[in-house]
Amino acid sequence: MTENTSNHQATKADCWIESFLANTENLNVPRILRLWCGISAVSGLLERRVWTRTGIGPVYPNLFVMVVSPPGIGKSLALNKVRKIWKKAGSIKVAPKNTTKASLLDTLEDAQRIVQTKDGMLTYNALQIVAAEFGVFAPAHDMEYLSLLSNLWDCEEDGHDDVKRSTKSVVIDNPVQISLVSGTQPDYLSQFLPEVAWGQGFMARTIMVYSGEIIKYDVFAETQFDPKGEAVLIEHAKELIKRTGLTLWTEDAQDVFRQWNASGRVPEPEHLKLKNYNTRRGLQVLKLSLISAASRGNELIEKEDVSRAITWLTDAEATMPEIFKAMKGNSDYGLLQELQLYVTQLFVSNAGKPVHETRIVRFLAERTVSWNITKLMEAAERAGIIVRLAATDTWRPGEGKLEPET
Repeated sequence: MTENTSNHQATKADCWIESFLANTENLNVPRILRLWCGISAVSGLLERRVWTRTGIGPVYPNLFVMVVSPPGIGKSLALNKVRKIWKKAGSIKVAPKNTTKASLLDTLEDAQRIVQTKDGMLTYNALQIVAAEFGVFAPAHDMEYLSLLSNLWDCEEDGHDDVKRSTKSVVIDNPVQISLVSGTQPDYLSQFLPEVAWGQGFMARTIMVYSGEIIKYDVFAETQFDPKGEAVLIEHAKELIKRTGLTLWTEDAQDVFRQWNASGRVPEPEHLKLKNYNTRRGLQVLKLSLISAASRGNELIEKEDVSRAITWLTDAEATMPEIFKAMKGNSDYGLLQELQLYVTQLFVSNAGKPVHETRIVRFLAERTVSWNITKLMEAAERAGIIVRLAATDTWRPGEGKLEPET
């Protein structure tokens, strides 16, 4: 299907994401989870028709977002709202709920989009994915599938060639794009992801956001569902689908990004599992700035968009340590291994300067419950993997070795 969007002019409507938050307030789902569902919704609505440009090439607004919470928080309600809006907005292709690797590629192969713009014709294949339970969408320990998703996140310009399956191979010559917003629980993450997965592509590209907040409400009260508000939201989503082309930056917006980048992109997550994720934080802010501008109906990325993008990202990152704390699979043995590596790296990078105890406590506090910190430090000292310097609150790495778990 060919769409003519060449005469479309963005209107200065209310911010779509803020409208999404207002319309979903009745769901009694934590705001930060609803916020990232709204951000993801705009990401999917824009596909790869809209982009911005940097010195190393185009940047598209597609995201991988994972909303994480214990059971019963309501994340699936917010995720289902995204699916509903995508489906009702029309034009964009939404993946089936029960998608496997094979069916994902088949669906993407059939998801060709031809869009007419003032600059010419755009032809690409794009697929938007909502997975209320990530474990249903991606089987545990399927690293090949995660690698495929990583490649698709990169929005390849030259299409995608899949290795031949038993009956057919999938070759997509057009540029491709997928956006993915999914839900999961900390316990599942600990079982689903082997340690190696945190250092590989998929999790390095995924923005995780966590909330364990339980919103109390009167179960007998009539739900304040706003059908008119939802209808307006869907109509505005249809307007977002009409947006096309390059989005430029104001000088002020560029300055805000440069200053944040030059500062070291602080605050930066410190957890060792997020080391590779940190390398793409700048790219994520570029994507989020583009999403913010589109959501506000702007033709340019302004400084407010960059500031908001940085706030969105750092607020999500502030919740990430809670995910690791809540992962039951984060055993004491695994934490001691991480602690040994952390103290050794600090000691070496600081030319043999001892590590103060406050840094060790902070490191462990980001990974486990408070009552477990003293126990872990005592176990590490007994095992000889860290050694306290006499009459001080400083430590150095020891020569002890941990016995493998049995």
